Amino acid sequence: MPFLLLNRLLETWGKRIEMKNRITILCVLLAALAFQSCRSTEDKAKELVKSLVTSNLYNPKSYNEVNSTIDSVFSIDGSLDAAIGFFEVVDILTDNKALIREGEGDVFYSNHDSKTVKKQLGRIKKKIESKMNRYITERYTTEKVKFAGFVITVDYTAKNLSGGDIPGAGIFLVDKAAENIVYAKGFDAIELVEMMMMDKKSKYQVIQDYLDDIHDAGEEFDVDDFISYYLAVD
Repeated sequence: MPFLLLNRLLETWGKRIEMKNRITILCVLLAALAFQSCRSTEDKAKELVKSLVTSNLYNPKSYNEVNSTIDSVFSIDGSLDAAIGFFEVVDILTDNKALIREGEGDVFYSNHDSKTVKKQLGRIKKKIESKMNRYITERYTTEKVKFAGFVITVDYTAKNLSGGDIPGAGIFLVDKAAENIVYAKGFDAIELVEMMMMDKKSKYQVIQDYLDDIHDAGEEFDVDDFISYYLAVD
């Protein structure tokens, strides 16, 4: 009788152990599949960027990737709108650099009169403030955020018309399904030299570091300080 009881207990424990092993194996398999899915989406995003870059080269086959990074982007609503806004702000600053310097320094050396420059600068500041406030809210929020996509940077070399190797670089925003590039910015030779002088940091990265410092210090975002900082590092 004791032997039969012990045998039944062992059989029951064996089934429980077997079930636990099955559950453990299933969990491991699910985790592996999830990791593989994430990796394949990242690879797909990288291939999408590579396809865009090489399609604009004189000799696409000569494309040689020197370095690349990929990071996930998160936002409150799961969109890339705030991130796109951030990159657009840097483009606005770059495209209007001369005008901003005039207005900020009260030096009007173009054909515009001071009143016109001030008015244009006011519009630029308003646009920057609107986009940056949304970006800062998204980046430093304590709310639950959703995966929105990827930000990818690429450094590469490729051959030009004369067969010489020329450097290139770019930064890209890709949607979460890795199906569309929603923002793309390439850097020319002058910008690449500037990046090398700034330890390979693009203007976007330099400004992001500045914003992180502001946030860590518990300071409020100020559009005038932001513009002055940009002009100082540019």
